Amino acid sequence: SLAHDLNAHLTLLYTYRLHAEKGEEIFDCKKRKDREAANSFSILEKAFLQHKGIDYDLKTEVGFLGDRIDAMARKTEISFIVVAKDMKAKNKEAFDELFEQAPVPIIIAR
Repeated sequence: SLAHDLNAHLTLLYTYRLHAEKGEEIFDCKKRKDREAANSFSILEKAFLQHKGIDYDLKTEVGFLGDRIDAMARKTEISFIVVAKDMKAKNKEAFDELFEQAPVPIIIAR
């Protein structure tokens, strides 16, 4: 709703590390992770984005969250970052890194 109210473009960034399962090639691992991202995005898209008048896209990136946001901020104008309030409980390391490195303000959403 914030993206709609601000008439802003919304980019959902899905970062992940490549941890291949036993017997899985790295290329197949990346394809699997990209599929997982697309499936998760599809659920969010249907629930919150479709037909809401919001300009949005999904970017999948291999690497650490803070590094990927930093790289994105160098290429694209970013006004702020929105994270879920349970991010710290799910991944304290990524949460702490993000708050140390964030190039723009961070909004914590419910």
